[in-house]
Amino acid sequence: MIIDELIQSGKSAIENGDWNGAHQSWVNILKQEPNHEWAKVKLGKILMELNRFEEAEELLIEDAEQYPNRPYALLHLAKIAQLQGCWPVAKNRWERLLSRFPNYEWALQPYANTLKQLGELNKAERFYHMDVALHPAHFPSQLALIEIALKKEQFQLSRQRIEQFVKNYPNKRSLVREYKARLQKVETETKLEDYININSWEKSKWRFRFTDQHRFLYSPVPKVASSTLAKSLYKLTQGKRPPKGTTSKEASNVFANQDAPNDVLICQFKSILIRGDYFTFSFVRNPYTRILSAFLDKILKAHQIDYRSPLNLHPVGKEEVTFLDFLQQVQHVDFSRLDPHFRPQWHLLGSDKLMKFGFIGRFENLEEDLQFTLGRINKNSTNKKIISKRSHATNAAEKLKQYYGAEEQALVAKIYADDFKYFGYGLALPTF
Repeated sequence: MIIDELIQSGKSAIENGDWNGAHQSWVNILKQEPNHEWAKVKLGKILMELNRFEEAEELLIEDAEQYPNRPYALLHLAKIAQLQGCWPVAKNRWERLLSRFPNYEWALQPYANTLKQLGELNKAERFYHMDVALHPAHFPSQLALIEIALKKEQFQLSRQRIEQFVKNYPNKRSLVREYKARLQKVETETKLEDYININSWEKSKWRFRFTDQHRFLYSPVPKVASSTLAKSLYKLTQGKRPPKGTTSKEASNVFANQDAPNDVLICQFKSILIRGDYFTFSFVRNPYTRILSAFLDKILKAHQIDYRSPLNLHPVGKEEVTFLDFLQQVQHVDFSRLDPHFRPQWHLLGSDKLMKFGFIGRFENLEEDLQFTLGRINKNSTNKKIISKRSHATNAAEKLKQYYGAEEQALVAKIYADDFKYFGYGLALPTF
């Protein structure tokens, strides 16, 4: 059989997926013409497909020496190392190829893939960008750039690259959905790890109450009717009023299973936020009345818990502490170290790092907003009655003029600036 016929036979075999037949055709070509210009590199590529890597390497090395001005043998040698997972070897071979054939377009993406495998992300990014510049329609490199941004937790950049991918490839809807979902999942998980870790969970888990049965997550805020909310939710979820003497913490533990092991709770919590299919809600209060209520209840009254010492305030009964004294001390304490009763609501809810709530009710509109919340949780329930609980009530709203002067007002506006901003409360003292 003449050479041309053997070449055609080899091409036909490849088209039919007959790699053994293709191998035999090129072996015969090499026998008839040992110095055939393409025989070794073609045969080497076919041997790669048959996973006969050692034989392939031997032929490709010979071809690279015989034709030093062609990149093809070096290209396939690097690919063999990749196929075998020998990433350092693959890197050396790609670099050898690129040193002899700078910016060789078919080496850019696989070289970048090798760098990514070796953790050299910044360098990999440069070569993916070069590949995209040469091949604007080459979407694997664009996906790789998204992957790198996600891996480096550069979420704004990830979003930009995903948006660009959507623009360039509107028909690849499944890939678009996949990467948008991955961005949301990774971003949420990272924020969770930043916000809560296993060491702090014991102290912070009280901030979140959630139940699979009724599919809601509630984040209580101290001094914002948390007792009323806890006991009203107890009645809604349990179908009866809480037993006499039940504390708000005990009531919420019953419907939210907060006594489960920490690792179970953390797993549930992450799942809720990542899925986004729970009704998430909280209640907030005007910062002026909330912090005054906290002062009247926790600072002026004697408690088993010492609320004064962490703020360097005199013990109860030793010396009078004014509202201004209290605020001046609060302003110098990092939010994370403040007792939750004095901490900004924005910080307590984690809204700057963690999640957006489906509904945020207001203390000033408690009855209407709580009725909406109870109805949203269980539309068919007849247990939507609010259980008013005022054991810690201070009537702070009625005492604003008594405790607030210009200096006190300015300090509260400064310390709780984010609460005013994000929850839409005006900086003027409220009138009731």
